[in-house]
Amino acid sequence: MIYFLNFSYRPNIASENRLQGYYHALDEMDIKATVVYIHPDRNHSRVYTKYKNISIEYLWCPYMIYRGPFRRLTLFRYIRKFLKRLKEGDIVYTYSLSALTKMCEEVKGVKVFAERTEHPKASAGFGNSLLSLSEKEITETLTRLSGLFVISRPLKEYYESLGVPPSKIHIVNMTVDIDRFRDLKKTPSKERYIAYCGNLSNDKDGVNLLIKAFALVCRRIPDIKLYLIGATSSKDCSSNNFRLIKDFGIEDRVVFTGVVSSNKMPQLLKDAEVLALARPDNLQAKYGFPTKLGEYLLTENPVVVTSVGDIPLFLKDGISALISEPSNVDMFADKLLWALNNPDDASRIGKAGAEVAMRKFNSLIETGKIMNVICPSYKMPRHKKKVLFFLPSGVGGAERITITIAKMLPRDEYEIKFVIVSKNKGDIAEFIPDNIPIEYIILPNIWCFGTTRIYCLIRKEKPYAVFCSVMYLNCRVALAGHFMKAKVILRNCNYMKTIRPDQRLLCRLAYPYADAIISQQEEMSDDIVKSIGIKPEKVFTLHNPIDTETIAQRMKKAESPFHKQDDEKCFVWVGRFHETKGQDIAVEAFSKVHKQLPKSHLYLIGRYDSNSSFFSHVQSLITKNKLTDYVHTPGFDANPYRWIAYADCFVLPSRIEGLPNTLIEAQYLGIPAAATRCIPVIERIIKEGINGYIAPSENSDALADAMLKAICLKDVPMTYKSAGKNEFIKLFK
Repeated sequence: MIYFLNFSYRPNIASENRLQGYYHALDEMDIKATVVYIHPDRNHSRVYTKYKNISIEYLWCPYMIYRGPFRRLTLFRYIRKFLKRLKEGDIVYTYSLSALTKMCEEVKGVKVFAERTEHPKASAGFGNSLLSLSEKEITETLTRLSGLFVISRPLKEYYESLGVPPSKIHIVNMTVDIDRFRDLKKTPSKERYIAYCGNLSNDKDGVNLLIKAFALVCRRIPDIKLYLIGATSSKDCSSNNFRLIKDFGIEDRVVFTGVVSSNKMPQLLKDAEVLALARPDNLQAKYGFPTKLGEYLLTENPVVVTSVGDIPLFLKDGISALISEPSNVDMFADKLLWALNNPDDASRIGKAGAEVAMRKFNSLIETGKIMNVICPSYKMPRHKKKVLFFLPSGVGGAERITITIAKMLPRDEYEIKFVIVSKNKGDIAEFIPDNIPIEYIILPNIWCFGTTRIYCLIRKEKPYAVFCSVMYLNCRVALAGHFMKAKVILRNCNYMKTIRPDQRLLCRLAYPYADAIISQQEEMSDDIVKSIGIKPEKVFTLHNPIDTETIAQRMKKAESPFHKQDDEKCFVWVGRFHETKGQDIAVEAFSKVHKQLPKSHLYLIGRYDSNSSFFSHVQSLITKNKLTDYVHTPGFDANPYRWIAYADCFVLPSRIEGLPNTLIEAQYLGIPAAATRCIPVIERIIKEGINGYIAPSENSDALADAMLKAICLKDVPMTYKSAGKNEFIKLFK
């Protein structure tokens, strides 16, 4: 049994919040443990959180008197009660060093671990004078511990100097409750302010230094205020600082909020423009690590902090925080001013700081470190980043590229899930690997609360990142993902001029919320920047990858779908039926080819709606040109590669494209192509006379000529170069 042994439950203090983070993480890891509180606090406080695997026990009786002589008697009675239940093989974890730690060590076969987060001279022992140890007893207790957990490198070095073997000392980073800061949005505020929260102590957090720096800021910015959040009853703090504020003449600019409840604190910090921590370089700062710093960072606001203790190991000046020398009032003031005067750059730094907090101060990871020490047989689960890939149910190029990119992500680092948003389940699931889960959002159409449904799913799944590659879904995923603080990665599959005006407007509204936008070609990148007005550094030109693995699997046992004679030629097109794809042009061109090659056939592979006006138009052209026996529409095939691989020529008659995957796949399969010059990149994919021929758009005569010449090409080389796997993975880091 694992016991977390505490003196009393004291809500809303840093040590208890840290322990609660451990309990949450253990519960999520499905590890059973018992939390024991020996003695009540003055309010007889209790833990109200319900856990699945963690049991909470109070050894004290709610009806007993815990004052005067009764306190000592009842305390040791409860300690004896706990010691009697311990048996060989049990593990006891205490948050500090005390007589209780020493007593547990004396029980045979019990492993005892302790944690220290501050230098002994900067903090009290176990929280009760009755349990304090002498220096000699502390040294003896330390050497007998099975392990000691500390929060910083200097604290590790300090305990090593006391004779604790280095192998027994383990650093566990500060942890924060990420969920408290999830979904936070700034609320309209009547005033601008810098905020500090915590103990209003000059010795601990340098509140007097912050006030002096703020006085300098006031000279330059007339409408800014300073919020000091915390109790104001300490004589050495509030009385002296009130005098200091009066001396600077900034009484109307400094707001003492008093104690703020834990549920209101995140919003108060979020609404600040800058968060400040001017810790001096003292004993507490050198050996400890401020929990409030993690909470500051999670707000995504810029943080100005001093370079003390281990803080510089996690934060870099100008990248994830603004770092000042300790006790340098002028420098601290300059950092505050820079953050206030450069809101865009400061916001970027704030977001980078939040990423550091989520990565380095994650309670699951840090609790896993503890478990690996106290239970060596325990395998710490590797924290995987969850990524949701959104796509419709149809099988098009954008959908298949989405699957290809998802398969690139290392499975030991990323947890992948597909979300199909459509009015039916469709065929795309046939291309998704069996070992990747799929969630469906079934909608009559995307306007029926589509964004709301997507938002609700993202809120439930809490992903690290969301990805989408289809234009009409991109905007909704970008908005929902941004509001849920997920990293938003979009892939733009078409030029802006080719989409409807309403979709273009949605893109202008939503694309700025994306963290990265993948463009398939250089011209498309320029189009996105100019049409949307988005920052160029957010747009990445990455040529479509080829899913060679899927092609190899599908072609392994695939046979030719054609039953042709030696002099028969087969032309193939693969995709979705739509006017932009130009199937009507293909039929017109083939009618001219067929006159010269009477035994030739054209196969249009892809799902179609027989009731659509465009499909009816294509059918009428087939009938008009007497090609009913020579132009075939087999419909959807889960293995379109066999049609391409056994064809004599691949035809791309499109009026407009993003980057034609089927053309690239045809080249990969060694099949010559005849394509229209629908976008500039076609000329970079097809080398005329080498792997195909190009015709002007909307010109069926020229396309027919290209088809006739293309079937004469042999040994077609691969000239297309896709972006590397690592280039895509890098966007998800």
